[in-house]
Amino acid sequence: MRFDYNNRKVLISIFFIALIVRLFALVVVEPVSAPMTWEYEEIANNILEGKGLFWTFYNTPYRSTYMVLYPLLCSFVYALTNHSYLALKILQIIISLITLFLVYRISFRLFDQRVALLSLFLAGFHPGLIFYSVRLHSLTLDTFLFTLQFFLFLKILERKSIDRFSLLFGITFGPALLSRSTIAPFLFVVLLFIFLKLRDDKALCVRVITLILISITVVLLPLWVRNYIVFDRVVISPNDSALAFWLGYNEDATGTNKTLNGDFIFEIAPQEFRKTILSMDEFGQKEYFYKQGLEFIKQHPLESLVLYFKKIKYFWWFTPTQGLEYPKVYFDIYKFYWIFILAFFILGIYQKFATGLTSQSIKYGTISVVLFLVTLTLVHALYNLDGRHRWAVESFVLIFAANGINFLLKKKEQRR
Repeated sequence: MRFDYNNRKVLISIFFIALIVRLFALVVVEPVSAPMTWEYEEIANNILEGKGLFWTFYNTPYRSTYMVLYPLLCSFVYALTNHSYLALKILQIIISLITLFLVYRISFRLFDQRVALLSLFLAGFHPGLIFYSVRLHSLTLDTFLFTLQFFLFLKILERKSIDRFSLLFGITFGPALLSRSTIAPFLFVVLLFIFLKLRDDKALCVRVITLILISITVVLLPLWVRNYIVFDRVVISPNDSALAFWLGYNEDATGTNKTLNGDFIFEIAPQEFRKTILSMDEFGQKEYFYKQGLEFIKQHPLESLVLYFKKIKYFWWFTPTQGLEYPKVYFDIYKFYWIFILAFFILGIYQKFATGLTSQSIKYGTISVVLFLVTLTLVHALYNLDGRHRWAVESFVLIFAANGINFLLKKKEQRR
């Protein structure tokens, strides 16, 4: 008996089991009452206490940051639930399930029902996405926003209710920037393909691009105004990006923010360097971190180039410090999983470009996925990175991996 890929019960069953798996992870990954936290938690608590939007780097407050959306979400949930970690984690599980739905819809548009169901299955049981759906980290929100942006982009390419979806794209792209600013280059990809798709109707093309740019600006404007009020100057780029840049280019750089022994790189930096940094405010630190990183690149051009390409490799493979923050068995399981997924991802991309670009919208959508992954990789390689950074876009990888699996399944069926 053949498996029925069009059976709605199968679709609902995958969602239900994905939910059960996440609820199980909620119990076993870490104690709900004592979770691991990052800078987001400090920012959320500062907001709730009326201190404003900032986090501290060795007692230096960083008020210019693009780590905005997730802390705001945290503070909102905490305000309503008496600072309940459980409520926030349940909300993240719901967001992760909505992301699964978006993955399914994107796959259905680029491929067919069968690949869409396989994509849903792979995304539903992705170890990293399950793991971070119950941790107090922005990755679940990042994944959702990245996937939502691409879904809305595909709706624009279809030219149905185009003004509405253009407006929605811009309104949600702003928050995506405030969650994970590395999505920024994708905007240029989007605008390029909108121009190519709509160039036969110049008025419509201009209107769509204008709607997107204005709505993004409107969303970001409150932060820019806030920055001007706080700093009495125009501040567009975040100050904390400089630290990430220096961590990627210095004498002890590994490509991540840690040494091979697991020490934070800044903590083993020369004492004079650390003393100089800690004597400055956030703007002074930003200038000095960038200056020192660029000086390292200037003095060690070949080593810096090697570091850059290493980080590209790390983004798509494994970093030398990956797996230090959680049990080794988790990392070992993920290694085998990723090798499996990567092989089918490569096969799926090859098969799609070889035979599957059946319409202009599908062609532009497929190419834009690849460009999205490429631009994100190149941007991340400019800074330090962690293995989880790829997980924010791994839902797109899983869509093509599903196509690779489907290709082999069809070959097997044809031989029967």
